[in-house]
Amino acid sequence: MLQKGFRKSVRELTSFDYVEVATGKAIACLYGGKTISGASLVPYAFWSDTVKTTAEAGIGATKRVDVDFDVVVERATIIDGVMVVNVPLVIESIDSGAQGVKAIVKFRKWDGTTETDLATNTSRTIAAAVGSNVTDVVALDLTIPRTTFKVGDTMRLTIEIWNTAETGTTTDVGFGHDPKNRELYTGVETPSQLLCLMPLKVNT
Repeated sequence: MLQKGFRKSVRELTSFDYVEVATGKAIACLYGGKTISGASLVPYAFWSDTVKTTAEAGIGATKRVDVDFDVVVERATIIDGVMVVNVPLVIESIDSGAQGVKAIVKFRKWDGTTETDLATNTSRTIAAAVGSNVTDVVALDLTIPRTTFKVGDTMRLTIEIWNTAETGTTTDVGFGHDPKNRELYTGVETPSQLLCLMPLKVNT
């Protein structure tokens, strides 16, 4: 959890990337990134303390990475509709067998006592051969039921990274999360932005 000085709240979401007049919903673009104190969702691009998070792959279908990106609510907010999340996946296949990786994305509500899952979805799988580095951006849609977040509640975007192959235990798998979209690899133009398009109810 971020220290208070680093917490970013929905109070700052005073402008929207897109407004759907007919339904009274607004789409806010949030970026996932890390500071030295933790991971957060913010409505502006900053230089993440680390561009990506990776871990050594396991044997079979195993979860290797689990990161919570939080935003603390300072104004009562209603989330309602389809959320789209872009996740930059990465495989660093070093010297062992072929490997695959996928993301499981969850949107949750944390009220300080209870964590409630509101929606989840699983991405397609990307694959890499022996000795190759592969990156790709996946897009997931999560249908969020009408949910009210009161002051002090936390919106939580959880990114889980799973490897899917039976071989490649010295391979690293993970995902990018740099709001400024720096390269995942030096000299290679690969996206690293973790984006969350959040549906906000503005006419209630």
